[in-house]
Amino acid sequence: MLNKHQVILIFAAILLTVLLYFGFGRVPKEAMNTKPSGENDKSEMVLLSAKEKARAELKKEQIDKLQILEKVLASTNNDSTKVETLKQLAAFWYEAGKAEVSGYYAEKISDILNDKEALQIAGTTYRIAIVSSKDENIKDICSQKASKAFEKAIAIDSSNVNYQMQLAMVFVDRPLQDNPMKGILMLRDLNAKYPDNVDVIVQLGKLAIQTGQFDKAIERFKKATVLSPETPSIFCLLAEAYNGKGDKANADLAIRNCKK
Repeated sequence: MLNKHQVILIFAAILLTVLLYFGFGRVPKEAMNTKPSGENDKSEMVLLSAKEKARAELKKEQIDKLQILEKVLASTNNDSTKVETLKQLAAFWYEAGKAEVSGYYAEKISDILNDKEALQIAGTTYRIAIVSSKDENIKDICSQKASKAFEKAIAIDSSNVNYQMQLAMVFVDRPLQDNPMKGILMLRDLNAKYPDNVDVIVQLGKLAIQTGQFDKAIERFKKATVLSPETPSIFCLLAEAYNGKGDKANADLAIRNCKK
């Protein structure tokens, strides 16, 4: 029987899961296979190794919570319970700052549910790990897994521009050695096809800032503010671009809208 401390830990995990993963549908009864297979074995072993290393950095109360969740996952034969526990594990590791481990569990959920929302979350979590991890091998693995997740989401909903943009950003985050411009070219193609898509415009604007093309960034952000004037963050980016160019007067004007 669970003691009071264990009950509190489970309740906290459930709350965190609701916040991060609200929106998943019900689990198909026939779906439940979280074991690695084929070419995934090696990458899965790397992620599991990363999890064990990260476990050593946890505080006692975190370890207690983790052990409870892992015991539930190992002991249940109920599909819905397994998926809910995987959500809690993904949320746990995300909060612990280990996006690559969170992505591992988010991927398990997407394997079971096979819906676009679950795939999008798995891909996005792995994208975060590409940036946050300091391990080059893990970065490569997360890049591969993120791209696969978004490709699957696109296969389900090919009209979703966001999935296509996220896939392009995977290759921006982790450029391919044999095709380093792939992500940028994909974004440009999306911009040509959907010229009024604010998210794509903003991503291109951010890339322009990173490469010192401040005039191009200003042009893109100004268009984005016209298309989405209710979004303060775009004005913040516009101010950054003006500052990069040394135009303090226009930067100050943009900042006023940024702070609204």
